[in-house]
Amino acid sequence: MGNAVIWYYPTSTGAAERIDLLRPLTAAEGPTLQVRQSVSESFTGHQWTTHYGSRNRLRYRLEWSIAGLGSLASRGLYQALVGLTGHLRRGGTIILAEDETYAWAAFAKNPPTDGATTIFTTGSFLNTLAPSTALGTREVVIRSSGPAVLEERRYVASHSGNARPVTISTGLSYDYSAEGWVLIREAGTWPALRLPRESRSADLLLTRDGAGLVAVLDLPLEEAENALEALADAENVIGGTTEGDGTGINLTALEKEESTAGWSGSLVSAASTWGFKV
Repeated sequence: MGNAVIWYYPTSTGAAERIDLLRPLTAAEGPTLQVRQSVSESFTGHQWTTHYGSRNRLRYRLEWSIAGLGSLASRGLYQALVGLTGHLRRGGTIILAEDETYAWAAFAKNPPTDGATTIFTTGSFLNTLAPSTALGTREVVIRSSGPAVLEERRYVASHSGNARPVTISTGLSYDYSAEGWVLIREAGTWPALRLPRESRSADLLLTRDGAGLVAVLDLPLEEAENALEALADAENVIGGTTEGDGTGINLTALEKEESTAGWSGSLVSAASTWGFKV
């Protein structure tokens, strides 16, 4: 069993930072699919639902000793997480794998239909970060684009390395053929997470006790739908952890592009002057 790992891009042009959490990790809360919708009802009882997008929310909590013999790696972890929490507070996106051994996520080449047991994919776009991952019989999540997110879980029946087809143990319940994109990920692999807006000013994301003996990381996170959309459109792999590591996607660069999409030049200039991210 491998350790949990977080990757993120401190700059829009550089390589990914890799943070080894020194242990496997499971969510302390969630994941829970948060649904945003409104429902209108006629006087005869007919209802119309308007979807505004849905996303999973979850929380990770990690407590570890940073004192005593053999604590150099633990102190290094604390220092690395100081940079990570700053990135998250600024609205940045991270990639998280609860077990690096099985870090895997891909988009369906053709959206599958109900009953399908084989999903053909474009290959894991995390391959530069976690190459040649074989899913074995792990659980995977199949999830569609918004606003009305379809999501279900299945166990893998057959998969080898970064092989593009994934065979699942039981046929799919939903028909994804009308969806914009379909993501297949190992259940503990989250390719795009961020802090919810209401948590970005929280004081207690990363703390340590007064004696400096114990550190606590407490991260409430949600899926970054905009980053998933950009990844689906890009049809490329994530950039690696070495400068000049291929032509992979840099998530921070995608965020920067998305933040100014559709803005006029004068508005972008003004926003930059006012201190907004452009």
